[in-house]
Amino acid sequence: MKDYSKVFKMIFWVLTTISAVLLIGGIFSLFFSGVYDSMPKDDQIGLRIIAIVLPIIILIVSLIGYLIYRDAKKLSMNAWMWLLIAIYAPNGIGIIIYLIVRFSEKKKKKCGKCGYPITNDYLTCPKCGYTLKNSCSKCGNAIEPDWQVCPHCKNALK
Repeated sequence: MKDYSKVFKMIFWVLTTISAVLLIGGIFSLFFSGVYDSMPKDDQIGLRIIAIVLPIIILIVSLIGYLIYRDAKKLSMNAWMWLLIAIYAPNGIGIIIYLIVRFSEKKKKKCGKCGYPITNDYLTCPKCGYTLKNSCSKCGNAIEPDWQVCPHCKNALK
């Protein structure tokens, strides 16, 4: 499977740069073009409120994006892709999708030594060879540490 992290990283920064340029350009053109001074006082108050609230919203979205990036990276998911989806998908849908995928991803078992994905029937990790479960000396099936007899071949274990 190809790693598209660099592509998602580039797309994220391109969209973020375009958004910042448009936002800053819009604010400058509004306040410095003379339009602001010719507006009624009620509209000027509304614009001032927007100028205060908008940075707070941007800060909150940035914080959520940072937390999602860090969490996705910790779970060995494509962090840049999830950052991109969480921030730019409308109405918080990206965050909801991330949370759904995250909890299904977290339920997957991983090797205690190397973190490689494993299933319940593995006796050893296929990547690093770490012993995940004990096996019966006669039939080779997985056994639990507290079992006295192998349920597959009736071999006495202790």
